[in-house]
Amino acid sequence: MLGQRTEPVFIGCEHPVTRERTVLEIIGKPMRDSSGLGEHIGGIITLRDVTDERKKRTEDIQEQGDAYFKQTCDAMPQLVWVTTPTGYHEVSAAAARD
Repeated sequence: MLGQRTEPVFIGCEHPVTRERTVLEIIGKPMRDSSGLGEHIGGIITLRDVTDERKKRTEDIQEQGDAYFKQTCDAMPQLVWVTTPTGYHEVSAAAARD
């Protein structure tokens, strides 16, 4: 690691009173002497709150999944029914309309 940034690491923290969860992105970068390849003289660690970004991304993925599921179900020409042990069956209201 000669002056290169590390891969981001994500950690979750929970507030002890409110129980609100926060997600932090942590990136580190070593500092070397003036040549850039010499002695290690320190480092920089950056912490960034990415809670809202991750929440938005999760919601977007969920919406895309729901839309895909709905589109797939709408494209399938099938009926849904319930059958009792005696053999009586009832077609769903949605299937009966189609």
